[in-house]
Amino acid sequence: MPPAENSQTRGKTSRNSSVGTALTWGLILITLGLFAWLLPEGRWQGDEYGYAAMIRDHGTAGVISRLTSWSPRPVGELLNILYFRLVILRNSPLIAACLGGLWIGALAVIFLAGRIAGEKRPLLLAALLLTLSLLLCAPAEMFWWPQAALSYVPAWAGLAAMSVLAARPAGHKPLPVMAALLLAAWSQEGGAITVFLFAAPACLLFLRTDRKMTAALAAATLGATYVLLTNATHRMGSKGEIFDPASGLAGHWLASARASVPTFLHELLTVQDLAPLAGPVTAFLLLAAFPGLRLRTHRTALAWMWAAALMLGAWSTIILTNYEFGQVCCVRHGNLRQTQMLLALAALRATAPAAAGSLRRTAATLAVLSLLLTLRWPAIRHDIAIRNRVISDLTQTWSALHDNSTAMTLLSAPPGKITFTSSLPEGHFTRSNAPWWAKGALDWFRKDQIEFRNDPGAPDR
Repeated sequence: MPPAENSQTRGKTSRNSSVGTALTWGLILITLGLFAWLLPEGRWQGDEYGYAAMIRDHGTAGVISRLTSWSPRPVGELLNILYFRLVILRNSPLIAACLGGLWIGALAVIFLAGRIAGEKRPLLLAALLLTLSLLLCAPAEMFWWPQAALSYVPAWAGLAAMSVLAARPAGHKPLPVMAALLLAAWSQEGGAITVFLFAAPACLLFLRTDRKMTAALAAATLGATYVLLTNATHRMGSKGEIFDPASGLAGHWLASARASVPTFLHELLTVQDLAPLAGPVTAFLLLAAFPGLRLRTHRTALAWMWAAALMLGAWSTIILTNYEFGQVCCVRHGNLRQTQMLLALAALRATAPAAAGSLRRTAATLAVLSLLLTLRWPAIRHDIAIRNRVISDLTQTWSALHDNSTAMTLLSAPPGKITFTSSLPEGHFTRSNAPWWAKGALDWFRKDQIEFRNDPGAPDR
């Protein structure tokens, strides 16, 4: 090719890349802007009320007990303490601030991992992974329920950061790898399972060649082991959360494993709350947007081991929920699994999507963003319509903190389709007959009677 023609070709490729990057950023910012507008629609459940009352009335003593029994999540519990301390200090639920801060923190973690790994556009990659994760999950409980988000979002950030580090040999640095793995393992049990499945065998990979990496992986393995053993000997060992005894799954490993296969395959081939055809189309576009699936594109097996751990970790959580609850539970677990499938592709890419000038990658990225945003738009529009009602109900409920009456009404805001679909059951309770979630609200508001009531003026109720 003559020099002039070669220069023109490079110039055209560069312009196409710039246009593609600008369009990608445009779609990402529009999507994140819409979701950020919905942040105030996050809402408290019985967990938050009980936890806030515990921190206010008893300090952090109860948290130590949780760390060694019911909730072995050092990162998640620390963030819970900080959040509820701020809630008490500011006398406000700070829901949007909490969720927004978690999202920004997750972006920062992934961006930093991208910088360490030598990604060309680390901020674009971080924003793309968050945007796709939000679009793939609906209802996105793990991103909009504060008590869940304080554990699940950091776990997701750790998993995503490790996916970025594993994708490039430049990211195979012991301290960042250990930090990403421990963040995932110490935030939530699903993250701990994935980390253990990866770090334990990966220790053998580096045993003779890199002692520092071996030590980092061994530390991550021990951190994950603490979470898994504590959970196995306490929460799972209690047999106190069987939601469907008739299923015959609770307490039976073989039956739980068999029942998990069709569930896992269904989740692998579908997108939550969308038509069946959307799943294969989305998977095809993501495969094009995250290239580099051939083994020879990687100098080590680390990315493949991490991708396998993500998939096995997702599958294992289905087995474990069957075993513990007698059924697949809960929405936030499904959210995390859906994002793990995305991150497995991200770990196997050769370069950041839409960042290296590939027309195919750019087109596929734009197509999958446009498709998912279009399909999610009716749900987003619904949640935008109820936003003011949700804020009003929360404000009215919170005002009960400041009156001297012994009774109150807790209004359940209208359920969202993207943000949060659960509402506390209606009913009237006193301290003598209150279930645990109602007792948490009674403790927090310092009342003797409480009525849980659905908002009668809510649309689409």
